Amino acid sequence: MKIDLGDVLVTPFKILSEKWTILVPIFIALAIQLILDVSMRLTGRRLWGISFSTATFFVSIILEIITYFLLAWQTTLFKEYGEEDLSESFSKVSEKFIDVAIVAIVVGFLVGLGTLAYIIPGLILAIMLVYSPSAVVVKNMGASEAIKESFDFVFKRGNLVQTIVLLIFVYVVAFIPVVGPYISTFLMMLW
Repeated sequence: MKIDLGDVLVTPFKILSEKWTILVPIFIALAIQLILDVSMRLTGRRLWGISFSTATFFVSIILEIITYFLLAWQTTLFKEYGEEDLSESFSKVSEKFIDVAIVAIVVGFLVGLGTLAYIIPGLILAIMLVYSPSAVVVKNMGASEAIKESFDFVFKRGNLVQTIVLLIFVYVVAFIPVVGPYISTFLMMLW
């Protein structure tokens, strides 16, 4: 199955115009991001008495797990469009929490390691693994199967260019001063 960019860009907004409940995971992600931004600005380079780099490390791991969980929840809501129920979809995703957390940690570690290796390997891994949390809930896979499925979806099914275009768009939007990261989070959760 190939990605149709036009469909990917338009369909989520059509669905959102009909069902606002699908926005709940997005608003939770935006609220978490806002709280972390404000707390980091208010506390300066020290967060809760811990050195900045240590706090950033642990906060980023926790934030990545939460983000992947919310992304999986968002995917479930879109998948069940028309018959979605927030509590029911949340419980479905909660059953897969361990797999989503493992995917988040593995993907975060690999992309971080790849970024340390001259950035390009990190970008390649980010592109390759971007669909992993969706595969956990949509195809009911374990963590390792979801990572393999994401790789297959991007490379073996011819979705590399479309994935790169979507990620570049989201990352460019993130550079808009003040509101960019929030808009980027919103768009990433939709696509």
